[in-house]
Amino acid sequence: MNKFAIATALLSAAGATAVTLAGAPNLLGPVSISPAGDGSMVASGSLDAARASVDTVQFIGCTISTDTHSTQSVSCSARDSRGTQLACVQSAPTFAQLAAVASVGRTSFIRFGAAASKCTFITVDNDSANL
Repeated sequence: MNKFAIATALLSAAGATAVTLAGAPNLLGPVSISPAGDGSMVASGSLDAARASVDTVQFIGCTISTDTHSTQSVSCSARDSRGTQLACVQSAPTFAQLAAVASVGRTSFIRFGAAASKCTFITVDNDSANL
């Protein structure tokens, strides 16, 4: 029995539900949309997991927009595997919001909150563990 088969058998016996192999996408962090408890909603997920999902439904991302008058806004949107969508926009974003959205890349895990279509918070975690 080879080492991989032994390791798989041990993990299965221990109750592990997933094994990530070198080079395989890390599917931890699929897009999730849920109530926050205060009437707002929260979306979270990693870009890589959404892109690699087999359902072809999931997405998550954020955008910085500006117009000819230098008015800026940030927006975030997401859709989970069930088709539930959440989107928000923040007019006149803070520097921290602009920096967070500008930092989004393949290794990003995004989490944002929305109430009445307005972004209540935006968190971006850039980490190789998100790949």
